[in-house]
Amino acid sequence: MNRSIWMLVVAAACSRSTGDAPEAAPAASDPLAALGTLAQRFAGETPDLFMAGHDIAEAGDARGYAEVAPRISAALIAAWPKIEKQELAYAARAGTDRGRGKSRDNCMECTSFGVVLDKVAPHAPDVAKRWAELKPRLAAAEEAAYRTEADDPRPRVVVWATADRGNDMGAVVVMDCTVEALAKRYPDVKWTSEWQAPARSAPQIHLVAAIAFADYTSSTTHQHAASLPTGLRVGLVPAALPKALATLGPLEVSARVSSPDQIKSDLNVTPTMETTRAGMDQFDALRDDACAQLTKILVAPHKP
Repeated sequence: MNRSIWMLVVAAACSRSTGDAPEAAPAASDPLAALGTLAQRFAGETPDLFMAGHDIAEAGDARGYAEVAPRISAALIAAWPKIEKQELAYAARAGTDRGRGKSRDNCMECTSFGVVLDKVAPHAPDVAKRWAELKPRLAAAEEAAYRTEADDPRPRVVVWATADRGNDMGAVVVMDCTVEALAKRYPDVKWTSEWQAPARSAPQIHLVAAIAFADYTSSTTHQHAASLPTGLRVGLVPAALPKALATLGPLEVSARVSSPDQIKSDLNVTPTMETTRAGMDQFDALRDDACAQLTKILVAPHKP
């Protein structure tokens, strides 16, 4: 899951136990200010195209792409090899999703940056040239992935969970590692993930979760700062599985994490950002523990 989208998931989960909506960060007075972070968005091996596109779109919608495009053209060209690699990966993911009957909206980060490039390109010739050259390759990558998925003869089993606020966030945390572990254990089955219930007759595993929360205070204000996750219980509930999976019954794992009872406050950091960062650390630890347990149960005893 894209790290920026993951932050939104954590922010929602950390606000659920008190019923409070996350506080909004102060809006920048200059809509172009966020463009100063583009280099940071493109840093690292995998660029954060989702947030980069968000920043560019906000500035473009406010000031017009004719003004914004020349300001960001050099940064886009410098990062183009990374952008190209990530967009090709997204195209393949979109093709796989299409082969599974999902809509193009299933992967919001797969298409969002391309929409922005379509608006930037008319005002940035260097970007336009590279974007025009990349588009046919994206279409080919998507079609190849679609054909691979659509022509896969293996029986399909859906691992599903809902992604509403509350305990369902625990399922979001472990979905990827659960599907990966099942695929290693049963390679003759095509394992897919969904965020809604399939037909009752469809072979499926319902991923359920429960999250334990604890209240934390701010070390600066000494007031309640957040309700953060301290425990995670995950269950796999199979239904309508084929005979080849007859030995796969319900299972459950539990993870816990301990931490200081205070959150350190940083200067110039909003409470929401502080809460989200701390919540991500907690969720990451819980996810790693739960995933390790699931992998050990499903895969380790069955290695050839």
